[in-house]
Amino acid sequence: MNGNKMIYIIDDNQYGELSKACGYIEAGIYNDVVRWVKPSKETKVEDFHDAACICYHSSLAIKENGVWKQASMLLTGIEDLMDEIPLVKYSKGCTAIDYDEGSQIIYGMPKEMFYKRLKFFIQHYKNVGKVDLEIFSNDYLETSSPNNIVVFGNEENLSSCQLLKQANKCEFYTIDDDKDIDDIIISTIDSNTDTIILDLDEYAKHGIQLAFTTRLMCEQLRKAVLARIIGVTEQSIDSFYRYFPYSQILQTEGFAICSIEDLDSCLANTPLLTCDTFESGFLDRINIKEYATYGHHSLANEWGLMALNRFVSKDTNCISEILRKAEKNMFFRYSVIKNMDIRDVLEDTFDNEKKDANLIPKQDKQKGGKYLLIDDKGNEGWKEVLMCCVREVEAFDVHDKETASYNALPKDLRNKLKEGYYDVIFLDLRLMACEENKDLNVMDFSGMKVLQGIKQANPGNQVIIFTASSKSWNLKALIDNGADEYYLKESPLFHFSKEESKENAKHLVKTIGYCYRRSYLRKSYKLVVGIKENINASPRLNENNKKETIAQLDMAFHQLLKITGTNNKNSFAYTFVAFEFVIPLLCKHLSAVGSNTPEKFEDLINTQLATSNTELIYDGKQMILARNAYMHGNKTALKSNFSFVFHAEGILKILEVLDKVSQLL
Repeated sequence: MNGNKMIYIIDDNQYGELSKACGYIEAGIYNDVVRWVKPSKETKVEDFHDAACICYHSSLAIKENGVWKQASMLLTGIEDLMDEIPLVKYSKGCTAIDYDEGSQIIYGMPKEMFYKRLKFFIQHYKNVGKVDLEIFSNDYLETSSPNNIVVFGNEENLSSCQLLKQANKCEFYTIDDDKDIDDIIISTIDSNTDTIILDLDEYAKHGIQLAFTTRLMCEQLRKAVLARIIGVTEQSIDSFYRYFPYSQILQTEGFAICSIEDLDSCLANTPLLTCDTFESGFLDRINIKEYATYGHHSLANEWGLMALNRFVSKDTNCISEILRKAEKNMFFRYSVIKNMDIRDVLEDTFDNEKKDANLIPKQDKQKGGKYLLIDDKGNEGWKEVLMCCVREVEAFDVHDKETASYNALPKDLRNKLKEGYYDVIFLDLRLMACEENKDLNVMDFSGMKVLQGIKQANPGNQVIIFTASSKSWNLKALIDNGADEYYLKESPLFHFSKEESKENAKHLVKTIGYCYRRSYLRKSYKLVVGIKENINASPRLNENNKKETIAQLDMAFHQLLKITGTNNKNSFAYTFVAFEFVIPLLCKHLSAVGSNTPEKFEDLINTQLATSNTELIYDGKQMILARNAYMHGNKTALKSNFSFVFHAEGILKILEVLDKVSQLL
């Protein structure tokens, strides 16, 4: 120690920031080397001439008659001591350290940084007796010494440990055997905890379990997962290996076992983990296997649910129960962390504003519609999250039973599917979780069998398959068998970057809107089925006439199903012409002369079918004129009267005309 010279900290503590950040100062732990001065009008610069160093707040204030006023004269006097005494000036508005090594002056440094590093500066002065301002610019020292400690044990038993006394914060807790370990950890350890001490003679198995579980709770504990963990015991380390899988913590870095007598030394020599050593010194040294009832399918279901919710909704309350359940599963936690960069995990937890900025805008989501979710886990959060992908939903039904095939669906649901009741159907590929928690041929999955049945009931049904498989041949098989789109349920076993995850969510939202706009397919199919039934029942047509007309309808509808994307105007027009061709076929079958003129259609209705439906005659003539305008390239007519031929609207118009005609057959 350099004589009796003291370090002076001149801080008005107006908002209690120093008390909160540096509780050891207020507690007087370093009174032998530190003086904290709260300035008053009686405070004089002369009081500090024997200082080893003066640390002062740049906007010192003095409270007079209940009003805070800047201590301008005191500040000026302190700065006049620059040539005599090392000075450290800190302020809230400062963003970087301005250090003049030659004159031993720090002209400015961020206040929070000063508070964090002050203890190391004081401890060095106490040990060495020399002021070293470089400590304030040393990033490593900030994390090298225990500062915020959580102890699970008896305070009296650990009273000989000096580092516990010098810590800024040291709190003692017990481990209740009847209480959930997760709840104990969350209620005692916060993100600022850098040291955890466990009395393993008192809490053997539960202490080891708490240590291991803490390392896996990145989402909840943030940087506290990097804390040093010390087990205090008089037993040998071998006695704790029986607590597998938790005992894997014994072979990892950042964890140590010692006796009470060696605790100070152990604390001083056990470093905090870093992002790099967390991976190499912890994750790479442990292994947690999936449970018999919890495998890849369950993992993808819960992780995918959280991943999608992150971008479609700010609210996690709708899936909070599912999240809590998932996060308590050790295999889930391990898989998530093992397959992600720990930096991303910690950043995601801290950066809530960035999360909100990533949300998909409301206006991008489909408005209205009727939806069906077929998923054995459908009522475990997926309904709520999927409803956030759309807005102002008319209906959202869920079938959440294990289902081996289409015929295993309830009869009333199959009737709705046949009628084309739903705008969009979400279908999970694996609907028999226990039986399909392994790799199968994609054609053998229950979801594929249900898909085939849905499409057979009504080919116009829009189905988005949910799958955790990203194998290209599986995805191709889904599309080949009628799936209109697919959504990859994200899994930590297949790493998605944040940007890829967002794009995956955006793609689903866009896909829902695309499928919703293809509702004309379900309506078209119902009309085609009705037209074919009327044709088959007609006494006016012979069998060859019926086959030829129905073949034309089937060909046109098959062509309609193939229309995809947005640049499809001509595809709609070609399909319109294909459907419209049924009119001259009927004219030929019923009057021996096929024709595509408005007059011939009027003759068909009035003469051959013996009715005077003027509305039908007008509509039929319009269809023929629209067809002729397209075939002959009459751009003026197409633009002014018949633009519907380029859109789904035209398909429904011609089918409605054919439906009315077929009813007269």
